[in-house]
Amino acid sequence: MLTSLQQSDNSIAAKILTLQKLSYNVEAEIIGYYNIPPLQEDILHIQSSKEVFLGWMVNGILTGVLSYEETDKSILICRLVVHPEYFRQGIAANMLRSLIVDQNKPIYVCTAMKNTPAVRLYQQFGFEITNTFTSCEGLYLVQLEKKLNKPL
Repeated sequence: MLTSLQQSDNSIAAKILTLQKLSYNVEAEIIGYYNIPPLQEDILHIQSSKEVFLGWMVNGILTGVLSYEETDKSILICRLVVHPEYFRQGIAANMLRSLIVDQNKPIYVCTAMKNTPAVRLYQQFGFEITNTFTSCEGLYLVQLEKKLNKPL
């Protein structure tokens, strides 16, 4: 079940951070790059974030987190993570579907080019690669966009 998370709360921020680190460690292994910015974050970064945080709960356990920033013109997905023990159970897809179902503005996300599970997930929901670029650290990234009125 999807629920709003108040990341300013110490306990919730700690759960978000723990889940984020578990999930991004798997991504780091996939892409062969271990300096992913979310792995460097601490609880204060989570608590002070201006992002909107949503959580997926299974039997009272936080199993997934999606966060985003919204402006008048667009939405930027900042993180979409699932606890590794809950991979391949549709949690990321359910959270993504919940975010995009009634949106009337474009949605953007960036991820590592080598993170093919994430790229495929976004493409299944109508996102298209609109840009590729290299970070200062030499990591190849893709930007994906879901345009207005593109069906799921």
